[in-house]
Amino acid sequence: MEVNNTVQLIIDLINEYDNNGGILTQKLTLKYAKKINELDEYKKLESKLDKIHKDLLQMKKVNDCKYVDIDYMLNAIENEKY
Repeated sequence: MEVNNTVQLIIDLINEYDNNGGILTQKLTLKYAKKINELDEYKKLESKLDKIHKDLLQMKKVNDCKYVDIDYMLNAIENEKY
């Protein structure tokens, strides 16, 4: 997912708003809020995975990969401590 998806969600929301006679219903708002939140969560995860990738590349560069614990890194991502 990319930023373009967020823009597309906003365009879709505006179109549905127009098609609904200019009424922004709670159901419609929640539908798009959920989608936008999912995009935001994806971006956060993507950022963390990118950091892990950079860390692993750096470890490989200095030839020090013997202590790499992928499970630890993934758990840290889940617990938002990476």
